Amino acid sequence: MIRTLLERLLSRVVVKRRLPASMGAGELLASAGAGGLKFVLKRTDRLDPSLLSMAAGTVVPGSVIWDVGANVGLFSVAAAGLAGAGGKVFAFEADLDVARLLQATARLPGNRQLAPISVVPLAVSHSTGIQTFGIAARARASNALSGYGRSQMGGVAEVRWVPAMSLDQIREHLPAPTVLKIDVEGAEVAVLEGGRRILAEDRPLVLCEVCPADAAAVARLLTGAGYRILEGGLADGRLHPATAGSAPWDTVAVPQERAMLKGEVHFS
Repeated sequence: MIRTLLERLLSRVVVKRRLPASMGAGELLASAGAGGLKFVLKRTDRLDPSLLSMAAGTVVPGSVIWDVGANVGLFSVAAAGLAGAGGKVFAFEADLDVARLLQATARLPGNRQLAPISVVPLAVSHSTGIQTFGIAARARASNALSGYGRSQMGGVAEVRWVPAMSLDQIREHLPAPTVLKIDVEGAEVAVLEGGRRILAEDRPLVLCEVCPADAAAVARLLTGAGYRILEGGLADGRLHPATAGSAPWDTVAVPQERAMLKGEVHFS
């Protein structure tokens, strides 16, 4: 009850936060309504330690990052700091209100030395078309394409029609990603199915939040594309081999031909 009241009171209050120096010290605009109460109350290194840890383990100077389901851009700004001025970040966000806030973040003076962040206001799915998109009654970090979403939405406050494209179709217009981050509230199978060519030909590192119901399907897609699956988000901050045949909540997928990642643990 108290949390819900605080979210309502602070929903329209926009705050500017600075990420840790280890992430490039980029600046981020957020609100309780757009990203969640944590963006107002928590230290920036505590906003999403798992996500920041996975960014640190995968993004290198010069990386091209596609952030699918960017929300207010925590991963986008962290990745821009890690990639540096020679990198590129493309942030995909279907909620136009949040996308505008993210565009304002991209223009902040404190981000001028980071990789440029380009905001792409569309949904990513298995194909090109027009789809319905649910705006969460609670923090809009839980927004989802219709037919997906989780209990964190707190119900749907509004349904909008949004343009949608597949990863492979987007690839015809943008440079190939070296790091592909996906956080789409249950639609990760559809997103990955629409990116089979990218997985086969461009071989990006994949960071994906995976709902338990989709764990087996995501694992089949990624292993079938020649990826090995690691688990991030653990207490030691390192990447561990995942259980065979399943993709963990914090999935990091690495092309099989690629050498060990920083922070990766192998068991013999």
